[in-house]
Amino acid sequence: MNNLVTQNKSIIDSLQRIPFFRGLPPETLTAISAKLHRAQFEHDEVVFVEDSLGDSMYLIESGQVKVSVNTGVGQQERIINFLGPGNFFGEMALLLNQRRTATVTVTIDADLWVLRKADLDELLVDHPEIALQITKELSRRLSDVVTESTRRPGFNLTAVIGT
Repeated sequence: MNNLVTQNKSIIDSLQRIPFFRGLPPETLTAISAKLHRAQFEHDEVVFVEDSLGDSMYLIESGQVKVSVNTGVGQQERIINFLGPGNFFGEMALLLNQRRTATVTVTIDADLWVLRKADLDELLVDHPEIALQITKELSRRLSDVVTESTRRPGFNLTAVIGT
């Protein structure tokens, strides 16, 4: 039993280092930690592919993933984003009960926390503040996309001066 308490404390400490969880009360973190499962992925491993069933969401403790979509047969993938520690992904298919809209591939060896749909549903009933955190993050991402599309492309200028 003592080993379980120590492991749970370790998970909570890890969660508090992820910005997404910093504002949540301790009892919520304890409830979340009881539902999470750790998964380790190496460079170039695929976490999930576009159009697969969305049965889990993932929280990045360390490493980096690439989110991309297929643009057609024989065409290069379109990279949507790179996500690192503190970010989460896979929540859209989970919340909307739909298939995955992108492929996620590990670009830097990653430690991920996995939260299954049934566990998330249970957590949302008992801890609605989690839904608020998810909403804030999704709103931030939407704002970034809107801002990105209205920005004009920039140019990098490099000058070499010498004799």
